[in-house]
Amino acid sequence: MKRSTLPITLCLIACLPMAMPLQALAQSNPSERAASSEAKPKADKKRVFKAGGFGCVAGGALAYLTGKKDRAIAACAAGAAVGATASYLKQQRENAEEAAEAARAAGMKAEVVTKTQTVEGNQEAVLDSLRLNYNPEDMRRLDKDTQAFLDKFAGLLTKSTNGLTVVFQGADKVACQVPIVELAKRGALSKVTVDDRCGSGEPVIVVTPVPDVR
Repeated sequence: MKRSTLPITLCLIACLPMAMPLQALAQSNPSERAASSEAKPKADKKRVFKAGGFGCVAGGALAYLTGKKDRAIAACAAGAAVGATASYLKQQRENAEEAAEAARAAGMKAEVVTKTQTVEGNQEAVLDSLRLNYNPEDMRRLDKDTQAFLDKFAGLLTKSTNGLTVVFQGADKVACQVPIVELAKRGALSKVTVDDRCGSGEPVIVVTPVPDVR
């Protein structure tokens, strides 16, 4: 038992220096974090940090136990990157699902489409598209359920760090542009590409990530 636990302990010690910069980032000065957040909205840092830490330990331990002791620190860094990226993609998918639930509560038809993508050697379910079929009359009324949907939708757009394209479409041009105006008020369109097709087609909002992930 002693022979099997010692290498893991040593690996944890070796991997610790690589994990510390991540922890320092997560515990940085509140004012610095606020300034950074205003410049570029981020995903849940604590959650990403935790996932990155587990990835570091797993990657470093594997390298150490397979006899590649000199590569333990590099494996730790690689493992942390994998964990953080996977965590971010999972959060993006969950945010899309929350926005879809809010849309359904507002009487819309919502569909979240995912696809399997290789992320640093691992298969992950990532967001492919979010399709929201709205009622033009609901956009004109802007009742509390529609407002709640717009709040959730704004959260999805502002938390994206890899960029999103949002298509706004609908034959009723006035109703179609209501969500554009409302999302802009919430500061949710500064990091996304807006494709304004208002004035034609069915009433629908479609969100798709850009091809390159992070």
